Amino acid sequence: MGGYGALRFAFAHPELFFIGQRPERSADHGIAGGDNCDHALGTTLGGMLGAVFGNPIDVAHWNENSPFVLAKQNRVRVAGLSIYFNCGREDEFGFEKGAAQLHRQLQAEGIQHEFHLYPGNHGAAYFLAHLGETLKFHSRGFAAVK
Repeated sequence: MGGYGALRFAFAHPELFFIGQRPERSADHGIAGGDNCDHALGTTLGGMLGAVFGNPIDVAHWNENSPFVLAKQNRVRVAGLSIYFNCGREDEFGFEKGAAQLHRQLQAEGIQHEFHLYPGNHGAAYFLAHLGETLKFHSRGFAAVK
């Protein structure tokens, strides 16, 4: 689950991490708190989600693992993380919607983070084009804890 899994674990257990990062290659899938679950199941993305969250999606299981829900539940501890994520505007899975939604939620919760929405899709070329800035973010995070 890539970046979705990274944020899920970081937001569920912020005491174990100091950096939470989600590169574009996966996302919260644009579904928060069970919203649009039925709609997503009719898509390629829905097929992937169904394998993990059930078909139809088990909303309780979804919410237990949603970075949106976990960020809200653990707001104070999540605020201590260095959080970075980016996404391509032309993501063929529509992940840019979830990324932008997470960005707005973190802003509303007062949780510092770095978010970028760039031209590009969900492919290797996008990932490689932004790998350098991702590594710089991590480097700053590691340097800060010395």
